[in-house]
Amino acid sequence: MAFFDCVVTASSCLSSANNNIDAAVLRFSGEDVEELLQKGIQEEYLGDQPIGSSLIVEINYSLHPFIAHTPTLRMPISMAGKDHVYQGMWSTLLAIRQHNKCYYNCSQKQVNIVTVPELGTSIGCVPIDEVARQISMAYQTFLFSLPPY
Repeated sequence: MAFFDCVVTASSCLSSANNNIDAAVLRFSGEDVEELLQKGIQEEYLGDQPIGSSLIVEINYSLHPFIAHTPTLRMPISMAGKDHVYQGMWSTLLAIRQHNKCYYNCSQKQVNIVTVPELGTSIGCVPIDEVARQISMAYQTFLFSLPPY
């Protein structure tokens, strides 16, 4: 089994997800995940998490203890030609950075390995090569923006 600390998911209501990564996360992590996500979204964003934001939520699963909830769509429409994937990846990296700063002295609570699905390929209709390009751009921008130690 592959090890990761955090999985990125884009659905705001996992139980409505059909046959995609969000449904798999729900099946894999347990049904309380949806409730934890909805509670976090309600507390942080008053129930309406915007595109271009990411919320790190701790779940009750020891091997993969975190979910980064990162919406890429407001409505089920094509996002081809838009930078929603870049925004999602960028906001996820920033949220993880902020999370890890809060837990600087507690390595068990830090996020180190993240699994990222093909954001935007399903309902968003973004071609996989464009998804890879946008994710790569966000990651490179993040790496080159970090202050030196």
